Amino acid sequence: MLLTSVSLRSFRCFDSLDLPLEAGLNLLAGPNGVGKTTVLEAIYVALTGTPLRHGGPTFLVACGKHSASVVLRFTTEAREAERSYQRSLIARCAPNRVSSLLDSVPLSRTELETLRPPLCVFTPARAEIVRGSPGFRRSHFDALLSALNPSYAQLIRRYGICLQQRTAALSTAPDRHLDAWDEQLAALAHEIHTHRSQLVQRLVPFLERRAHALGLTGVYISYRPHGPVASADDCLDALRAARSSDRLNRRTSVGPHRSDFAFELAGLPARTAASQGQQRLIAIALLLAEGDLLAASRGRAPLFLFDDALSELDPHSAELVLTQLSTTHQSLLTATHAPPVQQHSSTTLIDLAPLNDPVH
Repeated sequence: MLLTSVSLRSFRCFDSLDLPLEAGLNLLAGPNGVGKTTVLEAIYVALTGTPLRHGGPTFLVACGKHSASVVLRFTTEAREAERSYQRSLIARCAPNRVSSLLDSVPLSRTELETLRPPLCVFTPARAEIVRGSPGFRRSHFDALLSALNPSYAQLIRRYGICLQQRTAALSTAPDRHLDAWDEQLAALAHEIHTHRSQLVQRLVPFLERRAHALGLTGVYISYRPHGPVASADDCLDALRAARSSDRLNRRTSVGPHRSDFAFELAGLPARTAASQGQQRLIAIALLLAEGDLLAASRGRAPLFLFDDALSELDPHSAELVLTQLSTTHQSLLTATHAPPVQQHSSTTLIDLAPLNDPVH
């Protein structure tokens, strides 16, 4: 899929906006408040059926309007006919609901998931992947695993339910009942640990290559499980060993819900040793590496959406990022100041300031 244009009607700050898009890097430039992030948000909601930011569909509709719409025009190839087709994807946003249509035909969420390309999204909060909480990292990599293997999402749900049941039983259930929950939880835990470890092994080569292209050497990621994980029996032994303290504290203290992912830079913890600019570069390199992995696994080029990725970067680092993005199948990047792009033949500069038509 290659997006050729995006059209907004009554969407957040826009009464009407029509933007042509090209392959490679599309750089959306303009001062704060002209709607750069809104364009990315519109594309995201059209391709996923869900808002990019918190607040729900109600906040996608311009003030004073009852509904909003996003129209994505794109080309898709039919390999058997060796030709491209122009198609339209329409997202209609009303309070509490987003509906999708493909060439005016209603589209289910499952059909939309099948149609769209893999999405790799950078927001300012994404730099927290390096310095943020373990829970943030777990959620991020579990979402990536679910994109690579949809059945993994069901595995995480099953583990969450079993974890709740086991934790609830800690205060009153006899040991024989906890034995049953521990066995189920240990089996699910081992499966999750295995998936996460394999993900890191697959991701490391892509991450090293992308980080090196962004001027960073010695970038490494590792999975750090909480407790022994070599087998389901090891996970079970850890749960049983922690049972007394778990009963006292009324929480399950070992398992994938306590594990973490760690980044290193030149052998040191990136969380403390890397500067803010380096942490942002690591986050950008990780997103590009995830796109490489998704493309290799699913055979489809991802669409990259980068919101304010260049802030905190020096001019040289920003130039390296632009070089990497210009080689993608298609990406969109927002920036308050347009950096020089003349040397990038695959970069299209879009100045949003004169195009902004805010709703009053």
